Amino acid sequence: MAMTNEGVSPWGRSDALFYLMGAVAGVGTGWVDVTVNDLLFTALLVLMACMLLGLLRPRWPWRWVVVVAIFIPLTELVAYWIMTVKTYARPGVWIVPDRLAGNSGCLWRCSDAAGD
Repeated sequence: MAMTNEGVSPWGRSDALFYLMGAVAGVGTGWVDVTVNDLLFTALLVLMACMLLGLLRPRWPWRWVVVVAIFIPLTELVAYWIMTVKTYARPGVWIVPDRLAGNSGCLWRCSDAAGD
C-alpha cells in the first residue's frame, strides 16, 4: 500500500530555492525602501514578489507573505545600524499587499490549472 504525503510540493522538488527567492526579494525591497523612501513603490515591489512566488508555488501562499515581510524591516534595521539611515516605522504596511499578492498568484495558478 503506497502512502502519499500531502506536504510535498506539486512538482516534487524542494521549496528551498523559492524561500531563498522570497528572502532576496524581501532584502531587495527593504533596500529600495531605504534608498528611495517611497511607500507606494515599496508596496508594488512587495506585490510583485509575492504574486510571483504565489504563482510559482500556490500551496500555502501565506508563507510567501511571512518570508518577504520578515526581511523588509530586518533590512531597514541593518541599514539603520550600518549606514545610520533614519527610516520611518511603518509596521505591517507590507502585510496587506503581501497577502493579496500571494493569494492572487495562487488563485491565478489554480484557476489556470482548473481550466485545462
